Formats: sequence, structure tokens, C-alpha cells
Amino acid sequence: MFGVEIEVRSQVFVLWCETKLGFYKMLTDPGTVGYKMVPCVQNFKFAKIQKEAVIEEKKSTEKKAETVEKKLTKIDEKKSTEKKTEAEDQKLTKTKKKVDIDEKDVAKSK
Repeated sequence: MFGVEIEVRSQVFVLWCETKLGFYKMLTDPGTVGYKMVPCVQNFKFAKIQKEAVIEEKKSTEKKAETVEKKLTKIDEKKSTEKKTEAEDQKLTKTKKKVDIDEKDVAKSK
């Protein structure tokens, strides 16, 4: 009727609903109003713990993603500084070669 599983115990019937909406429909249905049903808080607490666990899992996943992103950013920064250093070294090498050539030309002209 509402997607309810019925568990028979010694003095009570335990009704397990799949959704909150099914639970609400079951409590408000004219066919079930005649029964003295008492909602049990323990069932809701279990569902809440699962929800918190999913939220915690999402947070930890987000933290891991942020950590990986930071590491990748650091690696990219290192690579860019290495490239800059290489370019500067090449410029220095070219400048040194020019200076050596100029010094040789000056020495020859004397």
C-alpha cells in the first residue's frame, strides 16, 4: 500500500517505511487512523546517522580533492620556476659567450 514492511513482534507490529512521505501517508491514511500507532524516534536517528556519514564522506572527499589540487599547483609552480631558471641560465650562457668573444676581439686588436 505505502511500501511498508510489517514486522510482527510479541505484542506489537513494527512498520518499516521506505520514505518519509510513505510514513506520513501511513499515519494520515483513514484506514490506519483507527490503530494506536506511535512513531519511534530510534528509526529516524539511524537514518540521520547515515545522512551524517554521507556528509562526512563528501567533506573528506572534498578535502582530499583540495589537497591534490594544492599539490598539483605546487608542482606546476615548481615547473614554471624551473623553466624560468633554465631560460635565465641560457641567457647568461649566451651573454658569457658574447663577453668571451668580445674579449678575444679586444685582445686580437691590441
